[in-house]
Amino acid sequence: MAETKENEAMEVDTTPFEPVSILKLTKDAQQKHGLRHGNYKRYGDYCDRRIRRLRRALKYTHTYKCVPNHKAKFVLRPVNADVVNDKRFLELVVFDVEHCWARGMEFKVASENEKHARQIFHARRRLIKAVQHAENLDSSVNSSPRFDEFTKTEGKAYVASIQGAALLEKRKWSEALDKYVNSRFIYQKLVKNVKNEELQALYEQRVKEISNIIKLCEYHAGKKGVDVAPDVSQLDLNETLEDSLKNVEIEEPKSEKEKKKQEKADKKKKKEQQPLPQPVPAKPTFFDLALKHFTLPQEITDIANTQPPAPAKGEAAQPAGLGGMVRNLFWGSK
Repeated sequence: MAETKENEAMEVDTTPFEPVSILKLTKDAQQKHGLRHGNYKRYGDYCDRRIRRLRRALKYTHTYKCVPNHKAKFVLRPVNADVVNDKRFLELVVFDVEHCWARGMEFKVASENEKHARQIFHARRRLIKAVQHAENLDSSVNSSPRFDEFTKTEGKAYVASIQGAALLEKRKWSEALDKYVNSRFIYQKLVKNVKNEELQALYEQRVKEISNIIKLCEYHAGKKGVDVAPDVSQLDLNETLEDSLKNVEIEEPKSEKEKKKQEKADKKKKKEQQPLPQPVPAKPTFFDLALKHFTLPQEITDIANTQPPAPAKGEAAQPAGLGGMVRNLFWGSK
């Protein structure tokens, strides 16, 4: 028994996940929850709620270790490659990054309006935290064998853009330029190889956004007019990337109504697949009413019609039941 349990514990599910487009995931969330109007606070609040929902759904919430006569100690549960057994762990880490990035941009906008030094400090700290989550995302995705090359490649582009945003806020123009050039190089490669038209449009739009930031970095770094080549050694792209990206299919995000409709259809289909109940032999209906149509023997009817003899004049009627019998047996009747 012990050996079988050990073998079951050692067996790890290695079925590959479906391809996940991180850029599509983040763009959809940003457009629906505030960034269409530049409201970073609303988007940050949404990311916070999304993280809580994902942790509850995955049953991977942070815990509190309670010790007698001491305050509860907070125990952090980080996400790494060892615990990634569901595709939603990727969403969890991505929205950790987005949450920190949104808070950093919120503080940055506030500092531009109020000219407060602490706001700038908070913005930089939040962006540094976003970089830490992004690096955790990169290591978790690359270490797990269940993610495909498409997800890993797009994750590298996303991580490079987050690192560039943090360096840009620190005014490290040349380092930020290198990160953004690497990110643009990957997105350009994805545009050429991915056959999904919607993803191609997203990548082309992202390439234009990054190109504008690259021009700003080149101007401040004094490299205007100089072609900066991407550092391919840092990207560590797979040689068979083009073959793995040709038939990429991304699931469309469904609304709440579509999800409920799909659940109803699944329940209906499940009911149809269930076997019909088999007839079970049982007592016929109205069986007791049929007794009226039977003719009983004459002896039974005579016994049923006979009445007990009436008591004498001086004697009282004996109460029926066990109580009357015991009463007459021990102490008699009055």
